[in-house]
Formats: sequence, structure tokens, C-alpha cells
Amino acid sequence: MKTENILSINENPDRKKWDDFVYQHPFVNIFQTTCMFDVYKSTPHCTAGVIALEDGFKNILGLMVYSVIQEPGIKSHFSKRAIITGGPLITDNNPDYSKALLSSYKKIIKKTNTIYSELRNLYDITALRPALEKENFVYEDHLTIHMDLTQSVEALEKALHRGRASNIKRAVKKNVTVQDVSSPQELDDVYRLIKDTYERIGLPSPSPELFINTAKFMKEKVRFIAAFLDGKMIGCRVYLIYKDFLYDWYAAGDREYSGYHPSDLLPWKGMLSAKENGVKIYDFAGAGKPNKEYSVRDYKLKFGGFLLNLGRYQCIHKPLLFRVGVLEMKVYKYVR
Repeated sequence: MKTENILSINENPDRKKWDDFVYQHPFVNIFQTTCMFDVYKSTPHCTAGVIALEDGFKNILGLMVYSVIQEPGIKSHFSKRAIITGGPLITDNNPDYSKALLSSYKKIIKKTNTIYSELRNLYDITALRPALEKENFVYEDHLTIHMDLTQSVEALEKALHRGRASNIKRAVKKNVTVQDVSSPQELDDVYRLIKDTYERIGLPSPSPELFINTAKFMKEKVRFIAAFLDGKMIGCRVYLIYKDFLYDWYAAGDREYSGYHPSDLLPWKGMLSAKENGVKIYDFAGAGKPNKEYSVRDYKLKFGGFLLNLGRYQCIHKPLLFRVGVLEMKVYKYVR
């Protein structure tokens, strides 16, 4: 057998080859990079793993970065899940490579007592569907929203919903300003807003170390921007930037100041700045399921973007604990 035809799994691939493979792949994205792996690995209640499929010359043929997240306290028994965003990445969507990588992942994740795995697609990976379904990953429709930043500023302005455009003008008229933030105190304020927002809508909030580690490892690939009124931070956005994409990763606003429209001004300023720096796509991220009301989707669409149904895949490893976890989340939201 030729050396190049010998396939092996490596859970500690060469980092330069890893990043080169991701950057050159048609489905390139920041969530499969070494720096994102380092963020996950260094954050409490989260572990990270990478699986690379290599040939006999250590060339990477497939790769998948995953994070295993577990809520603290009593919820830890029912919340352990693996999230794979933007992966797997497979050379030429080769079915043999897909099968080898996914079957190895299932064996590895089984040892961690993870309840379920979820693939959050950033591209159309229909070509990988047979391999995924063979490993018991079940597809479900899920929407996302993209803004085309290759358009002119005038075209972007024209695409804005009338109410959204009016709110942006009102925010400016009320002296709301937007700027990048980076100091420890400013990042504390960003985290406070995100934590308050997530608790208000009944979702588990990320740990503060996630943002500290993002600033540490992402460097120029992350932007923390915030809206201010008379020196007070009233809204924020955490952006990840990679190649042609800007990812709207986290967003939050002070409910008391919603009448100043920071949540309208911030994305608009973010789009214009990204466009100036050569970014082609503003990824608004999750937009819920088709045919199901979702106010966040309605809000995002009023910036003029377009819907994509890229879907998600889910594999349940421990059905009983999964059902208990779903029930626990419903109770959590209800009691709030």
C-alpha cells in the first residue's frame, strides 16, 4: 500500500498544518482554527478536542474541532453536550474520509460521557449527509442570516427596514456613540451586559473567562464594540473576524436604555466598519427554525439580509439523560 493511502487519526495535529488546512478549505471558518480551540480549552466548564484525519505523510485530509460544555452545579448531570461549529472539514467532501473521521469522533466522544453532539453548520454540507446519517446524526432545518457587504453603502442603506433606519438615526441624534473597547474594566462591563441579557431571556450565560480568553488568543480576530451614552455602556457586540467573514457572536443591551436603540446602531456600525476593512459577509448567526415564530429572526432581517437554511445535525448518545435535560431546561425557563 502506498504511504499516502495509509489513513490515521491524530488528536494532536501540527498546528501550522491545521490552520493552513482550515484557511484553504472551501468551508473556511474561525471556529475550526487553533485559536478557537485554545479559547475553548482555557475556559471553565468547557473542554476542547480536535480530530484530524491524516495520510501517511501527515497531510491533513479532514478535521473537526469540538467543545464539550457542561453547566456548573446540579445541571452538570444533564447538560454535557458537544458542539461542533463549522465542522467537519473534509477534503473534496470525500465519503471515505468523512466516514473515517466521524466514526473515530463517535468512539472518542463516547469516552467523555457526553449526552449529545450538535453540528452547527456554517455552509451547505449536504454532501456529507450520508456519512453523518450513517453515524446516527439526524438533520433538522435551522436558519441563519447573512448580509452581503460587497454592496455599496447606498445599497445597504436602502435595504434597511424603514423602522430600523429611523432607530439608527434616533440613536445618533440622542448622542449614542460606538467605539471599540479592550480594557479589563470595559470587558467586565461587556460581560455584565451579556450575563444580564442571557438571564433575562432564560438562557445559561457564558463564563467571563470566555471573553478574557477570546481577547487573549484571538487578538486581531476579535472585536469588542460598545454603545455609550454619557460615558455609560448601554449595549455591546462581540465580533469574530476571519477571512471574508464577520461573525456576530454575542450581543447584549441594557433594557433600561432600549429607547436609545443601541441594538440597532451597533450592528449597523459594525457592518460599515467591516465593509471598510474588506469583509464580504456579515454573519448574523442563528435565526431559529422555519415556520416557527422567532422575534430575533424578525429583528435581524430588518437590517436587509437574506435567509439561509443550512440546518443542524444532532446525535444523541444518552437518550434518557437527554430527555431529562430537555425537561430541566423547560423548567428553568418557566421558573424564571
